[in-house]
Amino acid sequence: MEPRPTFQLHPVVEANLARYMGEHPQETEHYRRMVKEYPEHAVKTIMCRKMIQHDEIRDLSTRLKPLVKEWISETPGLHDRIMESIKSVKPLYSNVAYVEEALKAKVTVISPPPGTRIGRGIST
Repeated sequence: MEPRPTFQLHPVVEANLARYMGEHPQETEHYRRMVKEYPEHAVKTIMCRKMIQHDEIRDLSTRLKPLVKEWISETPGLHDRIMESIKSVKPLYSNVAYVEEALKAKVTVISPPPGTRIGRGIST
C-alpha cells in the first residue's frame, strides 16, 4: 500500500500534475525508481533544481531592482510601505521580496477598475 501524503495539492495543480505525468510516463517512472532505489540521489536532484530556481529568481530580482527603484522613486511613500511589508523577511530574500512587493503595487496602480473594457472587448 502506498503511504499517504502528508500534504495536499491544490486540485488544479493536482490535475495539471496528473496530466503531465500521464504525458511523460518514462520520466515519471524514472523518478519513482530513483526515489525507491537511490533516495539520497533523488533528494540531491530535487534540491539541485530548487537551488537553480532560487538562484534564477534571485538573479532576476537583482537585475530588476534598479528599474523598480526608479519607478518607486516616482511614487511618494511607496518605498516606505514596501519596507514595512517586508520587514520580517530574512535579509537573504529581501531583494526578491522588495521587487515582488513593488510589482504588486505597480499592478494595483495600473490596473483598470473592475468591469472596465480593455483591448478587444475583453473585460476584467
